[in-house]
Amino acid sequence: MRYFFDPIPGIDESAVFPLSREAVDTLQRFGEQGLVHPVSEMPIFAMSAEARAYANGIAFPIMNVGKYSGSVFFLNDAGKALDDDETANTLREVGAIIQNRINQEELDLSAQAKSDFLARMSHEIRTPMNGIIGMTEIALKPEQSDERRVDCLNKVHASSLYLLDLLNGILDMTKIENNKMLLGDAPFSMSHVVEELNAVSAGRLATRNQKLIVDMRTQHDWFMGDALRLSQVLINLVGNAVKYSDDGGTITVTIEERSAVGGAGALAPGRGAVDADAQATGVGVQASDTRTASVYFAVTDRGVGIAEEDIERIFAKFEQVNTTDARQQGTGLGLAISNRLVLMMGDRIRANSRLGHGSTFYFEIPLTIADAADKSPCADAEQVDFTGKRALVAEDNELNMEIIAYVLDDMGFTVDKTTNGQEAVDAFEQSPVGRYDIVLMDVMMPVMDGLTAAHRIRSLDRADAADVPIVATSANAFAEDVKRSLSSGMNAHVSKPIDPEKLAKVLAKVMR
Repeated sequence: MRYFFDPIPGIDESAVFPLSREAVDTLQRFGEQGLVHPVSEMPIFAMSAEARAYANGIAFPIMNVGKYSGSVFFLNDAGKALDDDETANTLREVGAIIQNRINQEELDLSAQAKSDFLARMSHEIRTPMNGIIGMTEIALKPEQSDERRVDCLNKVHASSLYLLDLLNGILDMTKIENNKMLLGDAPFSMSHVVEELNAVSAGRLATRNQKLIVDMRTQHDWFMGDALRLSQVLINLVGNAVKYSDDGGTITVTIEERSAVGGAGALAPGRGAVDADAQATGVGVQASDTRTASVYFAVTDRGVGIAEEDIERIFAKFEQVNTTDARQQGTGLGLAISNRLVLMMGDRIRANSRLGHGSTFYFEIPLTIADAADKSPCADAEQVDFTGKRALVAEDNELNMEIIAYVLDDMGFTVDKTTNGQEAVDAFEQSPVGRYDIVLMDVMMPVMDGLTAAHRIRSLDRADAADVPIVATSANAFAEDVKRSLSSGMNAHVSKPIDPEKLAKVLAKVMR
């Protein structure tokens, strides 16, 4: 909470005063009661004697949707009291007018931001959708060659991935703003992060004939942290470098372990509940109980650069610079999300840039060093043979059922299909004990939802009811959705659209 004052003797024009929690609670009560109160009695800041002479006035608390959001100060330097009933009532009315005006301006700005957001999302979503629909129609033409159809399908796939990335960005920002984003804390290999960065960036680099150089100078390879979110940040920074660099250019990623200090194995700032995706990496690696490293990351390009006055703006939501270039497709969410993730890790993203000379985006975060000596083998999708296994699938959408049944059949499963939770419970209850090796349950279904169905299966009086792995398959991807799935008795939660490789890893893990 901050207060800004016009020039008053004894108080600097730019003075900023922090409020205590107790002061905020007091002001909240004043606001709820619509009271004005003497400024000189407000215990929120210290004034000099000179300033106090000018603080002969009253304050009117401003409320916005029932919450205290600031105060209007009525001060005078003539020594005349402003707290007599008539004056106080008049100033209360003036304060109410000011409050309504401020709140209306905020509502207008909020409405405009939502309108701008929807307009941008409509454009960004329609762009890949146009590619998907257009390429599908071309591929369906009877006279098309197989080669042309494959090319169309590859373009449909690329547009679908862009659309999914767009939706994931919106979801991530929503999670962050609602304090739902939690960083995982699991052992990961920095080399694996680099491998993934190279693999994900390869296609973008190839289309622009660009080269990615990774300069990794680390004394250790295994760390504790959220590899998924760290990769997300690096992939975004490299993606921006590709977008804003000339064809044939070079992009450099620097990863440097700058220091290692002793400690009690304290985690880096922002650590929360363990992320399921982070847990899947490096199972069995034990964290060192005494060492923490400071690891520096930087992405450098020789592209168009950023004007000094735009550097801070690019970290805001929905902001882009140099948007006249048709190549620069995007929502402006990537840097905002990445910066918020790095803030949760213990630093913030900074940028050094000059127009026409390129940019460097960098940050430095503390990471606990992990000991890979006790690493136990992790079950990979390629190492698990699902041939002969039987799966019970509950899915009410016909197209989704066709997709998941094909994916499971391709893995070697025999699939029994049901269209709602009640059918799944009945099929399991009427089957011989041990018939099903896995149950995949959509969450939102008619008749009986997947959460209830999972709970009913766990409650059945039969030997395999408590042990059969149950995996939720749902379009809901918030942390609370995952918690609800696990609380109902499920072993894991896989978000749609289903990624066959990720599904295979989850199934391998829960069926071990």
